[in-house]
Amino acid sequence: MKDLRRYKSVKRWFSQVFSSGIRSVTTEKNYLIVLRQFCEYAKKTPDQLILERREHLKSDDELVRRQHEELLTDWINYLEEKRKLARGSVVTMSNTIRSFYKANYVELQMKSPKLWRTRERKVPTQEELRLMVENARGIRDKAVIMFLAQTGVSLGDFLDLVTYGRIKNEFERGVEPLHLPMERTKIKKKYDTFLGSDGVEFLREYLRDRRLRSNHPIFDISRRTVEYIVASASRRAGLKPTVTPHKLRSFFSTRLKLAGCPEAQVEYWMGHVVPYRGAYFVPPVEEQRKIYKKFEWSLSIEG
Repeated sequence: MKDLRRYKSVKRWFSQVFSSGIRSVTTEKNYLIVLRQFCEYAKKTPDQLILERREHLKSDDELVRRQHEELLTDWINYLEEKRKLARGSVVTMSNTIRSFYKANYVELQMKSPKLWRTRERKVPTQEELRLMVENARGIRDKAVIMFLAQTGVSLGDFLDLVTYGRIKNEFERGVEPLHLPMERTKIKKKYDTFLGSDGVEFLREYLRDRRLRSNHPIFDISRRTVEYIVASASRRAGLKPTVTPHKLRSFFSTRLKLAGCPEAQVEYWMGHVVPYRGAYFVPPVEEQRKIYKKFEWSLSIEG
């Protein structure tokens, strides 16, 4: 399944989904990623899924007719329980697959999984992140939002460790993606992460007239201020429920994993400790930079 676009069922799907003629390259790529992952889970091509669904619907046995509903339900559970994806992302992925079946005239008879209602906060999509940045108050707030979304750092690490000295050398030389050597404040574990081109652009504008020393924090603000910046931008963008700094961290994790970035690499960039024979195999920084650059599109607000 090197190119899903060659399948008749995918061509039919895209002709309906993008029938208005307006097609975002990023949206198309995201749709194909979701479908590919579902096909790999089902161990079938897109056309095989549709042909099998048509045959099942001819059966007099209710259990046979509903096998693809059960397949999608199993996949949803896998995404939540095994891959630990955010509920909002799982709902979006489920709806994407349902639209694929519907476009091929074999609609699934099931409801979308519901979002949690108890104090659930929103993991923004790329388009919603763009709206947040557009509605943020001033260049500082835009830079803060993109920094959190494109590095995946925790709020604690962001407040305690993000000093100018960590980026000074590469930032002043114009290197992108920008490398940030970090250390988890909770467990004293060193790790690396990166800031993409969108974030660097806002950061460069924010720092243009500031003369920071190496030990100066890039953003000299409090936890409450960061929380207000993110929540305020999401409200002004019309997002419900509101977004928190932690959900921007979830955005980083979810988008990269959906794009196909190795999960162990994503977890490492977030400073997580994940057992793998006792330790990570950490590529050199330049190799990590290449990996980040390959998947940076999934964190970008430039469609």
